[in-house]
Amino acid sequence: MRSKIQIAVACGFNSEKYTELLLSTIDRTSSCENEIEYILGISDKDVDKNYISNIHTKYPCKIIDIIGKHTRSSRGHGEALDKLFKYFDSDYGMFMDCDTAILAKNWDVKMKNHFVNNIAIVGCEYGGKANKYKNFPNAYFCMFKTDILRKINISFMPISRSHRDRIKINDEQANAFCRSKGDSIIMDTGWELPYKIKKNGYEGCCISTIECGSERSIFVKNIAVTEYQLDGELIATHIGRATSRNFMTDPMAIKWRMAVENRLKQCKL
Repeated sequence: MRSKIQIAVACGFNSEKYTELLLSTIDRTSSCENEIEYILGISDKDVDKNYISNIHTKYPCKIIDIIGKHTRSSRGHGEALDKLFKYFDSDYGMFMDCDTAILAKNWDVKMKNHFVNNIAIVGCEYGGKANKYKNFPNAYFCMFKTDILRKINISFMPISRSHRDRIKINDEQANAFCRSKGDSIIMDTGWELPYKIKKNGYEGCCISTIECGSERSIFVKNIAVTEYQLDGELIATHIGRATSRNFMTDPMAIKWRMAVENRLKQCKL
């Protein structure tokens, strides 16, 4: 059934060209089976809003000001996602980090098909990171049922104030996070997702996060980026750290965007 999917991107410092690439890959790969709408949130005073406003897309695009108290940090990211979430009014919503690129045709249908039974969210997991929750989607790249997340009152604000600030978890949290009682983990942006979704009787469907160099890697093996695979199919790649990587001059960013373009050409997209 045809649905509307709203895709929200927090556009922070140094995000302009990354966002442009992301939207171009979505334009080239999404199916005709769903309506797409972009919601771009300007989350930093130094973002070139004029550049963002002039990104050409084939789908409708809202540009909103979500500058808050916290910037260029996990707390800033969480605050931006909370503000963006208020603008969702469709059955399905999505968050994507700006420094992501979509690589598979009809990815939207493939993700939406996993919303069966009590699944409320489909998205990438943290993978092998020992300091985060396990076996549940995170906020970097996820599609969710908007009404469910609104009903259970999700916030994306982190508890941990830095990547050195680990929180010791109790029994209830350990069950939600697939960890052991007493483990110390980083409760980063979106930590409430497994906790509140499971607590309210829903579940999540994980997209595998594959690190560079893994035998399971499909995208590139010589660039330190991650890739997202759904049912063994490569659907997206994430370079990360966009705030510190100049899109045009950073060597890794150059290799990554060339690899993205080569992959899309190979797939005739």
